[in-house]
Amino acid sequence: DAFLEAINARPQEVQTSSGVRIGLIVAPLYARHFEAGVSSYLRNVIAFKAAVAENRTPQPIHGLPADTRYGDYYREFSGKKTGGGDRFTYESRHGDIVHALLDWVPLQGNVGKIQKSVLVDLAVLHHGKLVAVFEVKSSADRQSLYTAIGQLVVHSAKAKGVQRYIVIPDGRVPDDIHGCLAALSIRVIRYEIDGQMISFSN
Repeated sequence: DAFLEAINARPQEVQTSSGVRIGLIVAPLYARHFEAGVSSYLRNVIAFKAAVAENRTPQPIHGLPADTRYGDYYREFSGKKTGGGDRFTYESRHGDIVHALLDWVPLQGNVGKIQKSVLVDLAVLHHGKLVAVFEVKSSADRQSLYTAIGQLVVHSAKAKGVQRYIVIPDGRVPDDIHGCLAALSIRVIRYEIDGQMISFSN
């Protein structure tokens, strides 16, 4: 109970072949966030055990659910992935792009600690306050832009004055979405991949 309270988690009933069992949902199995979710959970376990060993009472962390809290940067997956029920294979560079962004962001004058969460590609926090959030997409198509806008609005909704950035490759952004981005004060960063080199421009 103390561990569940400390990580702000709630057990769920899961239907199995042998009946209903109780467990914790750590990460979505077939999503790109799987590795990050498992890593986040393991970090919580380690932190809880350390607190108990030091005779400290782990304090509950309120606000974001356990698997969406900001933590230290970790590198996401890049490489071959399968899709469509293993019907096709594709190359994902998402992790490489986010990692390159990690080096680029401080050069643009962003002051603070760069962190991330299972749901947020990159965030800048200054004295514990969210000041900038970045969402990386592999395409500049309409659906990707819709998704990125929604993610940025949701993830910055409770913080004031957050700078929000969509990070996309070259491609035309429709006029109506340009207007939406301007109205929401969301800025666009472009990236270009040349072999192993990734460059950004804003």
